[in-house]
Amino acid sequence: MAPRSPPSCRWASRDTTTSCSTPRSVTNRRLEEVNAQLEEASRLKSEFLANTSHELRTPLNGMMGFLQLVLDGMCRSKDEEREFLKQALQCSRHLLNLINDVLDIARIEAGKLSLDLQKIEIATLFQEVRTVTHVQASQRDVKLVFVEPEAEDAAVRCDLNKAKQVLINLVGNSLKFTPKGSITVRAIPRPDLGHVRFEVIDTGIGIPPVQQSVIFEKFAQGDGSTTRKYGGAGLGLAISKSLVELMGGVIGVQSEGRGHGTTMYFSLPVWTDQVAADEETDDADAAQDQIDGPAGGALVLVVEDDPVFRKFVTVVLHQHGYRTVEVASAEAGWMRVRRLRPAIVVLDYAL
Repeated sequence: MAPRSPPSCRWASRDTTTSCSTPRSVTNRRLEEVNAQLEEASRLKSEFLANTSHELRTPLNGMMGFLQLVLDGMCRSKDEEREFLKQALQCSRHLLNLINDVLDIARIEAGKLSLDLQKIEIATLFQEVRTVTHVQASQRDVKLVFVEPEAEDAAVRCDLNKAKQVLINLVGNSLKFTPKGSITVRAIPRPDLGHVRFEVIDTGIGIPPVQQSVIFEKFAQGDGSTTRKYGGAGLGLAISKSLVELMGGVIGVQSEGRGHGTTMYFSLPVWTDQVAADEETDDADAAQDQIDGPAGGALVLVVEDDPVFRKFVTVVLHQHGYRTVEVASAEAGWMRVRRLRPAIVVLDYAL
């Protein structure tokens, strides 16, 4: 009797003996996958250069232009000279923000972004974001309001700097597309669901339903006319999505369309006494993780309650150059996913 095959394992079929005895087909399939990955990487590289070249040149040209006017003595007064220098400084800050966004995307895609997950009170998070965003809001005809939960000690499990970056991105996006009106930032604890829902609600131009499914993709920003009018490389929301997912949450958008405003929302795991206990357990278990297989190979987490079949899967993976970590339950698997960030998870759907 042939061993049962995990439905989620792409290289295994129901007839595992046949699959493992045809190395030519396995090699061809792997070559096709590598070729597809190379083509996608080439497309993304071209897309990246096309979308960022203009955004990089615009603030750089502005900065150089204003500084050249000052150096050439073209200022009619000290006040005008000061204004030119302020404009050059604003351009340099915009350029720095764009470069930081590009570096964040690169670190995220390379798996080099580290997180410091800890207990963060929502009041602290809101205060940090308020300090950064209130100046920009005060310069526009927009009322910015933060609504904190009734429980003063309400907290989430997150990286403070990354969570702050997400909220600043969302508030900044709302400010960009809200010429006048209001922006409300609020947090809704849902301990029964294990998370806190954050919402950024604006009265701005809104988002058509057809565009809502793509705004979290890299370089997406509505349509071409929106990009020309409001600017931006379309990286902020893509970064926010990646950061939220790395911290164990989800992100989304709601809008009835043009002229009806927008609600951006995301969730983060709620902090409870049980979470604190789990953190201690994770730390104790970390030393027990045994990683086997060829050095340098991608890490695969094998989640399978049958020890015989689990061993079979790991042997085949080692033969194909992968490293493995084995666990017997979905609960243990989830803890390893959070801690080890494996490249692939082989999971029995029945678990």
